[in-house]
Amino acid sequence: MFLGPGGRPAGHRGRLRHHRLLRENAHAASRTGARPRAELERPMKDIARLRRVINRSPHRKA
Repeated sequence: MFLGPGGRPAGHRGRLRHHRLLRENAHAASRTGARPRAELERPMKDIARLRRVINRSPHRKA
């Protein structure tokens, strides 16, 4: 079996690269201004708001 960087099997390279790209994107997003950051957070806030409404619904089954 071929070992990649860090002693892990070579098949993990793609996953490691994906996580690295996610970290880099998060870092780049944190360095942007308030308006672009708010645009990125808005969908998450909308989903959370809808979940709260659904959970408060009297017709919701537990």
